[in-house]
Amino acid sequence: MRKYIIAYLFTFISVQTISAQYEWQDPLNFGSIDVINKYALLYNIGGVVLSGWINNKKDYDGYWEAAFYAEYHLEYDPHDSTTDVFMGKARLGRQYHQWLQVGGEAQLLKFKNAETSTVGIGGAIYFNWYLINNDCFRLYFDNGFGVVGSTKNFPKGGTLFNFTSFYGLGSSIKLQSGTSLKIGVRNMHLSNAFLFGEHRNPSFDSIGFHIGFEFGNDN
Repeated sequence: MRKYIIAYLFTFISVQTISAQYEWQDPLNFGSIDVINKYALLYNIGGVVLSGWINNKKDYDGYWEAAFYAEYHLEYDPHDSTTDVFMGKARLGRQYHQWLQVGGEAQLLKFKNAETSTVGIGGAIYFNWYLINNDCFRLYFDNGFGVVGSTKNFPKGGTLFNFTSFYGLGSSIKLQSGTSLKIGVRNMHLSNAFLFGEHRNPSFDSIGFHIGFEFGNDN
């Protein structure tokens, strides 16, 4: 029971505290999402520490997993030209507990709209908090933080370097031993955190989905 309490607790906290600049209206009209708090990374780290303390009996054999997937996002900004985002990602993560996986990802991105087209590369650390984790199906809250560098300034009026944060729901459906289908939805925020001045920090928010394959889970 305690693992589910931890998962639900940090899912709720992270949704309320993903780092960004301002409050925006989500495109599905679910209401205003407050993403101004900048302590989401600390909450995740606190959850990792708390998980280790609760599971100090070492009664879970952790394992490594790799995932490769494609992701598509669409910007939501009715006051600007719509941007398509195409991404290819590779992840390597460690399943520390039944409710927690932590890892890193490499990103290849392409941003395209009526005004510009640019490609970028990035990296991020991610935290998966599992709500359901059994032999055939896994459902988890996925959030993380990273950096992206692009060949042209992005968004319009911005810079070549940006920070990113993302969150969403992901799932893994077992296909055979050691191989799972990976499907999920995700929100992404991108900005440079005012490193180059307030006038050069336009924000970018998008929503999308991903699909791919996950390898390494032999449970």
